[in-house]
Parts: sequence; C-alpha cells; structure tokens
Amino acid sequence: MPRALVQLGLLYYNTGQNNKAVEQYKRVIENYRATPEARSAITGLRNAYVEMNDVESYFSYARTIQGYGDINLAEKDSLLYASGENLYMSGNYQRAAGVLESYLREFPAGGFVQNARFYLAECRRSEGKDDEALNLYSAIVAAPNNQFTEQSLISAAGLSYNNEDYVASLDYYEKLETAAGSPENRIVSLRGQLRSAYQLGDAGKTIAAVDKINKNGNIPEELQREAIFMKAKANYSLNNFDEALIDFRRTAGEVVSSEGAESKYRIAEILYMKNRNDESEKIIHEFIDQKSPHQYWMAKMFLLLSDISVKKGDMLQARVTLESIRDYYTINDDGILDDVGTKLAALDRNNL
Repeated sequence: MPRALVQLGLLYYNTGQNNKAVEQYKRVIENYRATPEARSAITGLRNAYVEMNDVESYFSYARTIQGYGDINLAEKDSLLYASGENLYMSGNYQRAAGVLESYLREFPAGGFVQNARFYLAECRRSEGKDDEALNLYSAIVAAPNNQFTEQSLISAAGLSYNNEDYVASLDYYEKLETAAGSPENRIVSLRGQLRSAYQLGDAGKTIAAVDKINKNGNIPEELQREAIFMKAKANYSLNNFDEALIDFRRTAGEVVSSEGAESKYRIAEILYMKNRNDESEKIIHEFIDQKSPHQYWMAKMFLLLSDISVKKGDMLQARVTLESIRDYYTINDDGILDDVGTKLAALDRNNL
C-alpha cells in the first residue's frame, strides 16, 4: 500500500499535479512512518513543494513530523534559494523578492548570497525601488569577483549616474573597464567614464577617458564624436584654446545638434579672443546662413557679433544688433537678455 501511494504521488508530480502529489506523500509519511517508503515520500514532498515554489510549507511540515524535523542547514540553504530563483525566472518578482529576502536574512553567509542579492536587486529594480537595488548591486561589487560582478557594475554605475552621483558612477565604470568580458561592455565602461568625468567637470579625467576611447578599436561613430566634443570642452575649460579649436572644428560640421551649434560658436569665440575678428565674423555669418534650430547659440552668435562691431569701432551696428536681440529673443531665464542689458548699459555709459 505505501509503495502504491508513493508511485501515485510520483505520477501526479510528473504530470504537474503537485497539490495531489503532496496529498499522497503526506498519507505515506503520516500513516507509514517507519517504512522506507516514508523516506521516499519525504523526498517526493520536498520536490513537489520546490516545484510549487513553496519550500516554507515544506519546512513547516517537516518540523511537525517526529524524526524528520531536523532539516540539514545546507539543504535548507539550497532549497530556499532555489525557490526564490525559480520564482524570479518565472517572472513572479514580488514573490521572488520575499523568498530571496528570507534567504538573505537566514543565510547571510550562505552559498548563494551573491545570486540572491543579484536576483533581488533585479526584482527591486523592476518595482522602481532603485535605491534598494543599488545597495544590493554595490554589495555584490564589494564582494570578491563572481559571476554577477560585471552586470552589477553596469547596473550600479547606471543607477548612480541617473542619481547624478557622478563620483560613484565614475568609480564603477572604471572598475568595469577591468571586469568587462566583452568588447560591448568595455565600450559601456569607456562611455560611462567619459560622461561621468564630464559631468563632474573634471577636465583631466575627461581627456584621459577620451584618450582611452581613441586607443580602442571599433568605437561607434557617435561615441567618437561625443568624445571629440567633450575633449574640446575640457581643453577650453583649461584655457588650452589651440587644442580646443582643433576639436571644435571637427564637431562643427553641422549645427542641427546642440553640440554642433555650440562647437561653431566656440570656434567664432576663440577666433575673437585671438583678435582674428574677420575670421570670427565669417564663422558667425556661416552659422546664421545654416539656420540652426538652437536659438540660444544663435543669440550668442549675435552677442559676439556686437562685440566684434565694438572692437571695430562700429558702435551703431553693435547697438542695432543688441536691440534686435532684446526685441525678438523670447526666453527670459537663460542669461541672454541679461547679457544684452549689460552690453547696452556699457554703450550708454560711454555715450556710444
């Protein structure tokens, strides 16, 4: 009789009827406790509960059966983690998170801690709980190198960058450069280093990131262009105007993008600073003819044009240019109209 019940439980288990399998296995355990079949039934019961992602019920039941209550800690470690992983893989992130949290609470030094942290982080991220996810990814990164280190670095770096914590994102992206196991992830690292350093205003590290990009093969064209522009901006901030001018010329071929428009303006500005006023004015008129959609940079060009007029002694043209900006520029909070007011006031003070 007990053998038949075990076989019936196995039949139910193999056909996915786990609740019925549990019933049969419990009948054997409770009614034929002293038999070899009872031991087989315990194994079958465990497998059925694991398949149902309900190992906690297995643990609870096992504690009630005399002689079977002491579950090996290693077995519990493995089963509890497996249940959480199965739930995660099936897309049941809410239940998976609960089981994985239980696992980490009960087995803080268990055999699957990094796995559990990673899948729990992914669950939290899917729920929009990015701060919790970041803490988990950070814990994985801080542990010795493991199978989740690379992806955790990518995720931690991205979340830190989104939080505008550019110091942390730069650190993670630098570590990813060493950990990257594919050319694609190395590019992710280099792009992240470039953008993080740029956002920090760290000109030296921005230029260093660009140099790494230039030494790397198979860099996407858009990243190459971004790197050139950011290097130009970094050199500009360091007053390395000759170097900046070279790179701004490389990114000023079009003025549809904001980077292209700014690059064209910076060329005109640097030429003006070098007293190459005719060349600067030529660049300004080229920009005007290109009809850039970026009104801010268009206005900056006209402001620069007024400065050139002042240098040339044509105060009337300078005033006309400034008054034109004042009358037609519609944005009040980007500093353009403030600059116009300052320049017009200077002309007034000098009776020009």
